[in-house]
Amino acid sequence: MFELILKFLNIAKCSHPNVETSKNLSYCPDCGKLIRTNWYIIRCACCGKKRIGILRGNNVLPIAKFCTNCGTQEYEIEKIKNLNYFDINFAIAKKEEEKIVPHPEITQTWCEEVETIKRLRLLPHYLN
Repeated sequence: MFELILKFLNIAKCSHPNVETSKNLSYCPDCGKLIRTNWYIIRCACCGKKRIGILRGNNVLPIAKFCTNCGTQEYEIEKIKNLNYFDINFAIAKKEEEKIVPHPEITQTWCEEVETIKRLRLLPHYLN
């Protein structure tokens, strides 16, 4: 009952728990939105060492407050395209909604001139 009230008030947002992280791009079976799985690695801003991180809410954060190598608090978040097997312990999967831009369908029609058919004129027609 409580979940129904949250859905009705549009407070509850789908966290896409049934989307596989092994797939780059897939549809969520719960909400139907297109989901892209992006991978992130946290590195120390000073020495560049990889740090273990977590996904809290919608933010990628390191678990430890300070770097174990140099003691710096600053960090950088690096988005990686391809996940390597040696990065699997440090990589964080973040499921992000992909916006679908509809492409207009174009249909061309031609008009005949009554007197001659020497020239065809194509008129673009956009369908919604």
